[in-house]
Amino acid sequence: MLFFALPLFVALLLAFIVTTVHRVLPPVLSARVVATSEFVVVVAAVPTVLMIGLVYLTHLPALGKGFEWCATALGLHHRVPIWLGLPAVGLTVLAAVRVRRVVRSFRDLRFDGVGTVEVVDGDEPFA
Repeated sequence: MLFFALPLFVALLLAFIVTTVHRVLPPVLSARVVATSEFVVVVAAVPTVLMIGLVYLTHLPALGKGFEWCATALGLHHRVPIWLGLPAVGLTVLAAVRVRRVVRSFRDLRFDGVGTVEVVDGDEPFA
């Protein structure tokens, strides 16, 4: 199980190193380095949390029968402790709900009725 969490641990170590040295870098370089390290942590964290949650669900007695093909295909034979599996499943569900809300909000704003354009006579520009 530690093998699946290794990318996340390496990314978190990188983020820790970056946050300790970013103060001595010039501001432009510091912003780029911090943004890049945040991107690396997210890219490592999302698949790790999804995999841990999937492995946890695979080994549950009630849900495990439907996921046993996944455990066999991925070679995931070790149980995930409840203190690690439950938060991973919770974060996955929370992220799915949040993504759904953002997508719905985006669609609502994108397809909002097109308003009319009015030209006002004046010297001062305003919107």
